[in-house]
Amino acid sequence: MIKSPQRTLRVFALGATLLFAGACETSEDAAGAAGTPSGAAASAAADNTAEICKSGGEAARTVVVDLFKQLADVMKSGSDAADVDLNKIYATTFSSLRDTLTVESGKATDPKLAAVLTEIATEANKIATAGEPETVGTDGLEASLDKLETFCPSSTPAASAAPGASGAPAAAGVVGAKGSPCVLPVSFAIPAKWTMKAIDLEDDSPLAELGRKGSLKMACEVDSRPAGPIGFLRVWAGPKSVQDPRAALKAFQTGETTRKVTYAPVEFDGKPGVELKYQTYSKLLEEWSDRQAFAVPTPKGAVVVELGGLERDDPAVLAGYAQAKSSVKVNA
Repeated sequence: MIKSPQRTLRVFALGATLLFAGACETSEDAAGAAGTPSGAAASAAADNTAEICKSGGEAARTVVVDLFKQLADVMKSGSDAADVDLNKIYATTFSSLRDTLTVESGKATDPKLAAVLTEIATEANKIATAGEPETVGTDGLEASLDKLETFCPSSTPAASAAPGASGAPAAAGVVGAKGSPCVLPVSFAIPAKWTMKAIDLEDDSPLAELGRKGSLKMACEVDSRPAGPIGFLRVWAGPKSVQDPRAALKAFQTGETTRKVTYAPVEFDGKPGVELKYQTYSKLLEEWSDRQAFAVPTPKGAVVVELGGLERDDPAVLAGYAQAKSSVKVNA
């Protein structure tokens, strides 16, 4: 097994970021908004940038799906893989990303975008060719991926002036409101620059199992990365039959090894909800980590909002979670 749990976690978190935040996916309007020349050349570069973002984004998703599937298989087996087996997974995954982005960089009409793609390919090659991936880590790769945000925004901006649960205009940063990227049975506020993205994993997707917790299914992910720290609020929606928030939180822990589990009553929009705090054990990382989530009862089924991310204990991320919890409204 790769010797450093922290390094493994960083690669694993990188995979989650790329997949669930939809890295490189963008629209024709958003792509090329920055870093492109003006006039007719700008139009051509923007069109090409959109094309590159779409094709490169799909390639990145394919690479990450493969990485996640193999890592999930390792975790599901509950046994330690030999060093050579895990190293082969990383080599295959990141060499594929390297080769694809090398080709894409050659196609890009914007030289700045081409340079960023080349940099990502170079960082991916370092991991792919390392005898021990832990000696390289993913710091360089993550830094180069951050630069891609200028050309290929990773998330859809939060809706502005969309009608909220009360009927009043909802400010930018309201998750769950009608017209927002994530339409949910509840709505809540998030900090400036945080973005949201609806999650809809097909049942036959290699990641379908990761998108379910008991009877709950992941419906939306809120990303704090545009504001700095690596944190997420993941929203899980239960079926109509699951109304009890405590029962939803128990189902939320399905398949996990937990300890120090506590439930606390919290009122959401005049309705009795529950907040859960606990620790979960990772066999892959061989360590315990703190977790917290809250559940809100709605006529359409209980909704769980989970705090996650590599830097979920960052004060700014914790403040965003607290803001979401204090502003919950049940949508009509």
